[in-house]
Amino acid sequence: MKNMFVLLLLLIKLSYGQTYVSPLNDNGIYITAKDFQSGILTHAFNKSKHIKFVENKRLLIVVKDMDSSYLFYYDQIWGYRKDGVDWRLFNGSDYRVVRTKKICIYSTPVCVACLTTAPLNFSIDLTSPIHPLSKHNLKDAYHTNTAFVEKIKKLPWTTSIMKRDKHSGEYQFIKWL
Repeated sequence: MKNMFVLLLLLIKLSYGQTYVSPLNDNGIYITAKDFQSGILTHAFNKSKHIKFVENKRLLIVVKDMDSSYLFYYDQIWGYRKDGVDWRLFNGSDYRVVRTKKICIYSTPVCVACLTTAPLNFSIDLTSPIHPLSKHNLKDAYHTNTAFVEKIKKLPWTTSIMKRDKHSGEYQFIKWL
C-alpha cells in the first residue's frame, strides 16, 4: 500500500512537471545556442533596481547584483536577453534576433535619423557565421541548395530579395529554402 501511495505521488509530480512552462525572464545570458533554443538564461532576472545589466562595455556584459558582479566576454557566450529582446553576439557585434525558423534573420541597431529600417543579416543556423542579407551572400551560403540558388539567380536585378509575400508577410526567399 505504501509503494502504491509513493507511485501515485510520483505520477502526480511528473504530470505537473510536463504541463508547467516557466516564463522566460526579461534579462539574462545565453551561454550557448542550445540554451537559446531551450530558453535557458544564466543569471536571469526581471527588471529590478538591485540588479544591473550593462552590455558592450569593452566587448563584455556585466550583470551586477547587490553582492557580486558577473563578467561575460562576448567571445565566450552565444548572446543575451535584455528587456525581453534576444541578441546574438558574433565577431564583437550585437545582432537582434528577428526569426530563427528555416533561416536565422537578425537586425542591427542603427542611427534612427540615418535609415528608416535596420539593415538585416542572416545565418544558416544559430551557430553559423552571420552575413549581410543580400542575393550574393545567400547564393554563397546556400551554394549546395541548387534549386534555391537558381531561384535567386532568376530574380531580375531590379527585384529586391526583401520582397514579402502578400499573404504571410514573410520574405519570399524563405519559402524557397
